Amino acid sequence: MNMRNQFRPAMDSLEDRLALSTAMASVAQPSGHSPTVLQGVELTASASRSLTAKLTLSGTARGEYTSHQSQPDTGTTFQGTAKGKIAPLGHTSIIGSFLVPGLIQNGKVEGTVTLKSLRGSVTLNITAPGSTMISSLSHHFTYQIVSGTGQYHNAQGSGIVDVTLTPSTSHSSSPHHQFDTGKLSLMFASH
Repeated sequence: MNMRNQFRPAMDSLEDRLALSTAMASVAQPSGHSPTVLQGVELTASASRSLTAKLTLSGTARGEYTSHQSQPDTGTTFQGTAKGKIAPLGHTSIIGSFLVPGLIQNGKVEGTVTLKSLRGSVTLNITAPGSTMISSLSHHFTYQIVSGTGQYHNAQGSGIVDVTLTPSTSHSSSPHHQFDTGKLSLMFASH
């Protein structure tokens, strides 16, 4: 048998082969959704929104507050700043305010709180029953997430935040204005 005739080199066709180094991984697309490309992976727009859709805050932050009352009839405004570790945001800076209705105003105690971290921020509307007294040092609020930025730009959620005020021993007042300062503690939890 002749050895020369047994080995015959040939060329394979490359037309039906996929070059893996340039392939893009993809996720099956539901009908009617346009894809979003993210680092070589296609995600549907609705799938990318669901990554941060539900957010439940938990943790404690501490800081300082000031309160201002122009007249007992109009209520008292509390403003504060705090820092703490709030899951899932991590180390967080908080700024916010709320108004406790006065003698002639009926309604809820309402305010706004913004939590900022390196990953983004969330803004909350906070409310408490109108029966909360101005002189109360503890306020039990419910919160609703109304907006977000960064990783939390599509965040939604609600829960509770307990605010505890510890007034300092000094305060200033005049016949028409009263100012107080003190320590502030916020504790976030789910319903």
